[in-house]
Amino acid sequence: MFGYAIYYSQFERQKKLLESLCLNKRSVFTSLHISEEVDAAYVSGVKDMCAYLHERGFEIIADVSNKTLEVFGESDIVLFAKKMHIAALRIDCGFSVQETASIAERMPVYINASTVDCNDAAIIAKRAVSICALHNFYPRPETALDAAFFKRKNVALAALGMQTAAFVPSDIQPRGPLYEGLPTLEAHRGVATWAAFCDMCETYCVDAVFSGDGIVSQFDALCIDEYCSSGIISVPVRFDAPFSHLYDAVFTVRSDSPASLLRLAESREYAQQGKPVAPQNCALRARGAVTIDNENYKRYSGEIQIVKKDFPSDSRVNVIGHVPKKYALLLDAIPNGRKIRFRKMTDEENICA
Repeated sequence: MFGYAIYYSQFERQKKLLESLCLNKRSVFTSLHISEEVDAAYVSGVKDMCAYLHERGFEIIADVSNKTLEVFGESDIVLFAKKMHIAALRIDCGFSVQETASIAERMPVYINASTVDCNDAAIIAKRAVSICALHNFYPRPETALDAAFFKRKNVALAALGMQTAAFVPSDIQPRGPLYEGLPTLEAHRGVATWAAFCDMCETYCVDAVFSGDGIVSQFDALCIDEYCSSGIISVPVRFDAPFSHLYDAVFTVRSDSPASLLRLAESREYAQQGKPVAPQNCALRARGAVTIDNENYKRYSGEIQIVKKDFPSDSRVNVIGHVPKKYALLLDAIPNGRKIRFRKMTDEENICA
């Protein structure tokens, strides 16, 4: 599942794009305890925002603290959630384990996967009608989670029967005040949303992912939608002109591909339909290069590969395109045996329309 983070202070700008990017209705995450957002119009503005999202079929997950009740003049967080059309509460600071368990008996909750003690999580889970563990996002560079901690925490929570969720950054509209992206994993900072999303799903087996900064590009949204509906992994690429016919072609990654590259199973048969592959641009094969074996490679002529590490030039191998650097993490997330689609990648396409 993929969803967007929506914020009161940015909502008027976000809602113009939200529905056009959602081919299927999705969950949206919002925070109702960001102190710098609170102004004279905050309470009425948030109510209008939640009503707008609810009327259009979006499921609202709201991050709340004890300050939320104070700001909205409410005394019962569950009744408040019902008034605001909130489907699930992400319980943050200010609620005890027992208070959180009591809330979880009455409505679906998300607990803080990054900081929760697993013994406390077990207590809450036993009483919950529905529970998921959602990690934090980290605005300040160098403070987001590392892979080892993330894996350990997710394994521990899964042992309690919990699904896990996390955030990836948007590379087109990073949220202030730092504008450095809002990832859960530090390794995802500066990475394209689609690449980070795929990494979350394939490498870490996370059940739900949210764009922490909000709206993503139409290009990345298209890639995510196809993955969610068909499992096909889009590979953004810029091909040299003679190989533009490969855009939108679907290939299967060979099940015996080595760790250093992706071998595309149908490529030799695909190439046999055209002219022999003459040696051309036999250049250094840098990470992310898309290559085709030329006629000097005899029976391998026509095989297309995507390299995941640097290889030297080879007179038998033509470099025909490359995966942009911000999508390079995607290559490490693609499992053997999976179908991929080459997607035309231009600078113009990676912006919101």
